[in-house]
Amino acid sequence: MEHQGASQKATRVAIAECNPDRSLPRIESRISGDEFLVNELRRQGFLVTNHPWDCRDVRWENFCVVIIRKTWDYYLKYDAFLEWIQRLEHSGVKVVNPPHVLRWNINKHYLKHLSEEGVAITPTHFVEKGEALSLKSIMQKWPRIVLKPVVGLNGYQVIKIFDKEDIAAKQEAFQAMLNGSQDGVMVQPYMPGADTELSLIFIGGKYSHAIRLQPGESESRDNREIVRCYPHADAMAVANSAIKACPWKQAPVYARVDLVEDFDDGGYKLMELEMVEPYLYLNEKSALRLANSIREVMD
Repeated sequence: MEHQGASQKATRVAIAECNPDRSLPRIESRISGDEFLVNELRRQGFLVTNHPWDCRDVRWENFCVVIIRKTWDYYLKYDAFLEWIQRLEHSGVKVVNPPHVLRWNINKHYLKHLSEEGVAITPTHFVEKGEALSLKSIMQKWPRIVLKPVVGLNGYQVIKIFDKEDIAAKQEAFQAMLNGSQDGVMVQPYMPGADTELSLIFIGGKYSHAIRLQPGESESRDNREIVRCYPHADAMAVANSAIKACPWKQAPVYARVDLVEDFDDGGYKLMELEMVEPYLYLNEKSALRLANSIREVMD
């Protein structure tokens, strides 16, 4: 059994990630900028080590903080991931983002709450497991639609349907997705502006920086070119409203607000609010801000 003094524990930081040997439908990318955060924490005197979140040999209580970053396989082991979060909470170790944030954000039903709070979200119809939905019927309202699991990574199992040809096969694929989902499927109209999605990163509840994704063949962010940018005032307003609508007094340590420009109604709509393990597109300056925000949690 591992023994250590309080002073040693006070300098140990764990980065929780997925097992690097596990085959995943996405690959690690350099665009997250996590190396800048690790370097900054080490510069400030912390001992930073990476550990698979589902490794039973890790004594998480022996760290001063556990930072959730590359836990990309959580949706494959959803119940186990929630149980792990609960164990962290009961152990007393600080977690970034905190367990109550992770539990709320891991399921995209949070969009309902944000919409009820007045946040301009992309129109979304949630289909629960066991519920019947005719794609042909919903496409009377939205001629082009996108299907996404309520629990899953950005781009995971996303199905775009742009016409009603072979609708029976598409209905079957939708039903298979619904039956195999953790907590249902969400149906949204296809937004052409999604090809140039805008992401605003918040640290400690305050705007830090923004990037815009360039068009690409893949839904995944890994293979899309990014451009750092300054968001329009309309985009900033929607992003701020999403952060403020979160159901806690304390802002999340980090958050990425994904917006899409609405070419029909004008302005911007919220696609997702990512607070579990999002790419944060850090550089040295933003990594310093994040490290300082994490230290505030530890104090």
